[in-house]
Amino acid sequence: MRHEVTNLMEATGALLKFIDENSVYDEMANDGDGYLDTWMSSSLSKLIAYTQEKLDELKEVANDT
Repeated sequence: MRHEVTNLMEATGALLKFIDENSVYDEMANDGDGYLDTWMSSSLSKLIAYTQEKLDELKEVANDT
């Protein structure tokens, strides 16, 4: 089971890094001049922060064992 948890931690970390490095947004709107404005919703931003927080907690527990 420990190997599966480690894999999940690595995958979660990689996903969070990808979202950050590639400016992933979940909202967009036409700005009226033919361009699209994109942004990250507060819901997604909170979810990412929560996920990072829990991943950090799990890493801390894993380092203690």
